[in-house]
Amino acid sequence: MTENHQACIATSATRWERAKRWIDQRTGGLAGEFVVLSGSTVLLQGATVIVSVVLAGILGPVLYGDWNLVVIVVTYLSYLQFGVTNAMNREVPIAIGAEELDRAHLIRSVALGGSLVAALLGGVIITCIPPDWISPNLRRAALLGGAVYLFGYHAFAYMKTHFESAMRFDRSSMLKAILAALTIVLTLPLAVRWGVSGAITGQGLAYLAASGLAFVLTRVDVRPAFDLTDWKRLVQIGLPIMLVGIAYTVLTTIDRWILIRYVGAEAVGLYAFVVRLLSPTLLLTGLIAAQMYPRVAQEWGRNRSVSSLMPLVKGQVIATLGLTGAVSVSLLAILPVVVPRLWPDFSRSMEILPILLVGMLFLPQCGIFGVLLNVLDRQVPYLLVQVLMVGLALAIGIPLTKAFGLIGTAWAASATYLLYLVSMIVVTGFVLRAVQREFEPGRGRRS
Repeated sequence: MTENHQACIATSATRWERAKRWIDQRTGGLAGEFVVLSGSTVLLQGATVIVSVVLAGILGPVLYGDWNLVVIVVTYLSYLQFGVTNAMNREVPIAIGAEELDRAHLIRSVALGGSLVAALLGGVIITCIPPDWISPNLRRAALLGGAVYLFGYHAFAYMKTHFESAMRFDRSSMLKAILAALTIVLTLPLAVRWGVSGAITGQGLAYLAASGLAFVLTRVDVRPAFDLTDWKRLVQIGLPIMLVGIAYTVLTTIDRWILIRYVGAEAVGLYAFVVRLLSPTLLLTGLIAAQMYPRVAQEWGRNRSVSSLMPLVKGQVIATLGLTGAVSVSLLAILPVVVPRLWPDFSRSMEILPILLVGMLFLPQCGIFGVLLNVLDRQVPYLLVQVLMVGLALAIGIPLTKAFGLIGTAWAASATYLLYLVSMIVVTGFVLRAVQREFEPGRGRRS
C-alpha cells in the first residue's frame, strides 16, 4: 500500500470520526446508538423473518397458525414475573440519574431472582394446559417446547433490560446479533424434524444460549437475590407497568383469537403471516423507544420537570413518524410482488396487507405517550385506556369478522389502533397538566 493510499485512508477515517462526533453532539448520542441498534435489530429481524417464512412453507397455514398461538400463550405466561423487570427498566435509570448506584445493583439482583422463579412457574403451567384448549390440532409436545421457550424468553428479556436500562446499547446489540445467528441454526433444523414442537423448542434454546453467552462475555456482575421484601417493593412499582403490558399484548393479539373462534386456524395462519412480515415497522420504532425510555427516566430522576422531558418526546415523535412512513411504503411496494411467487399458499394474505399497514402507522405513536405515563408513574389512566380499547376491539372485531372474515378482522384492528392513538393523546395531555401542577406549580396553569 502506498503512502498516498495510507494518507487517504487516514483522512477518511478522521472525517468519519468528525462526522460521527458532530451527529452525536446534536442528537445526544442517539444517532450512533441507533446505527448500532438498528444493525443488530436488522440481523435479528432478518433471522426472524427467514425462520417465520421458512416455517410457513414447512408447516402450512394451519400448523403455522398453531405455532403462532403457542407463541402468544408463552407471551401471556411471561407476565408471571409480576413486573419486576418492568420495575428494573424504570427504576435503574432513575437510580443512576440520582447517583444511587448501590440501589441500581440491588434492583438488578432482585429482578433476576424474580425472573427465574417466574420462568419455572410458567413452565409448570404451560405443560399442564390441555392442548385442545389452544387449538384442536395441537399436540402435548408443542407445550413442552413452550416451557423451554418461556424460560429462554425470560432470560433474554432480563439480559436485554439489564443492558438497556443502563444505556449499554452496544451490549444489547451484541445480544441480539448472537440471537439472530442462533435462531436460524437451532430453530429450522428442529422444525424440519419435529414440526411445531421442534420450532418452539428451537426458539427457546436460541434465547437461552444467546442470553448465557452475553452474560459470560460481558461479565455481568449480578447474582439472583430472593429477598421477599425487596421483591414486593419491585412488584409494587412494576406490577402496574406490567398490567399495562398485558393489556397491550391482549389488545394486539385479540384479533387472532377472534379469527380462531369465528373463521379457523387457516385464517390465523394467513393473518399471522402478514403481521410477521410487518414486524419491522414496530421493531425499528421500538429501537427509538428503547433509546428514549432510560433517557426520559434519567431526566425525570434528575430534574422532576415535565418541561425538560418535552424536547425528548418531540424528537421521538418526529423520528417515529419518519421511520414508520419509510418502512411502510417499502413493504407495500415489495411484499405484494414477492409473497405470491415465494409462498403461493399465503397469497390471499396480501388482501389485508394495506389495511394492516394503516394500523401500523398509528400503533407505534401510542408507545411514545406510554413511555411518559410509565415514567411519571401514571399507569392507571394508561391501563384504563387499554382496557377500553380491548373492549372496543371485541365490539368492532367480532361483527366485522363474522361479516367479512379476514378482511373484517384487519379493518377492525386498524380502526382500534387509530382510536387508541387519539385516546392516548387526550389522556396524556390531561396527565401532563396535572403533573406540572404538582411539580411545577407556575407552569401547570393555563394563562
